[in-house]
Amino acid sequence: TVGGEMATRHLLELGHPRVACISGPPGLSPSSQRRAGWVQALEVAGVERKENDLARGDFTARGGYLAMQTLLKRKPRPTAVFVCNDLMAFGALTAAREAGISVPEQLSVVGFDDIDLAAFSAPPLTTIAQPKLQIGTLAAELLLERVETNRSEGRRVILDPQLKVRGSTARYQPLKTGS
Repeated sequence: TVGGEMATRHLLELGHPRVACISGPPGLSPSSQRRAGWVQALEVAGVERKENDLARGDFTARGGYLAMQTLLKRKPRPTAVFVCNDLMAFGALTAAREAGISVPEQLSVVGFDDIDLAAFSAPPLTTIAQPKLQIGTLAAELLLERVETNRSEGRRVILDPQLKVRGSTARYQPLKTGS
């Protein structure tokens, strides 16, 4: 929830009036948690969420591509999109480019996961980084602790994600009319 909220808050702080979400499949925990963070950030900011501000993908680049095509047909079109994983965000960037929409000038995009390719996409993807090394180290430590102490109950540890701002987000600039 924290990462989705952080991504959406970043877009709202950039002044975007309509922040859509490309979520993963229903029923998957990462998908529902990230989507819940998007909803939470909109509610805290007092921004009305419309049902058609949500499109679903399948955590693949193709799924993000198709979901972005759906969002771009909606009126009014979103000014920013939080995408629940980086692979779908790559597909979303491609769909925007094919539609003649410039990222980040006309549409800001934030992904989730900070996979290695995120820094090398065009434009480089703003994303939520999971502390992967810390997660792996902590998982090993907790497993060893459980084995050594013969403890049967689990321990819950929450590690904070981090926003990595790159080139796919920018301050919202309303279209100028009459020029």
